[in-house]
Amino acid sequence: MTASAIPGFLDALVPLLQAAPALTGWLVVDGPALENTSRPDVLAVGISTDDLSVETEKADAGLGARRERADVTCMAVSWTGDAALSPRRAQAFAAMAAVQDVLRADPTVAGTVTRARVMSAVYTPGRDAKGCGASVEFQIRIDAFNN
Repeated sequence: MTASAIPGFLDALVPLLQAAPALTGWLVVDGPALENTSRPDVLAVGISTDDLSVETEKADAGLGARRERADVTCMAVSWTGDAALSPRRAQAFAAMAAVQDVLRADPTVAGTVTRARVMSAVYTPGRDAKGCGASVEFQIRIDAFNN
């Protein structure tokens, strides 16, 4: 019996995103990015500002199968040393759109889940003496059946 579809889903999703042409130039990481990354654009999969990276719900679906619904939180962050916020915002939302495109192309993510799709997003701009940036935190809802 598989306890959860989440490990297989994440293991399949991260390489798909790393190979996505629309995310060329992005650092795509499984979990939190390194604190002092020099990359201006980072997409972290399975991480949240609220320390709630994955929320899951399970129910007996009968015939030995268990239904699982989970929200996997991801965060796209684009930061630069200049003061122009608009390009950073566009870049962060473009990363979320690239994730949506990957999931539309294969909603089962290599057969690891029944369906995966982007459900919601929170946009946060930021500015300090070193520059400005934007983050988009979004949830990928997965539905799966586990034996």
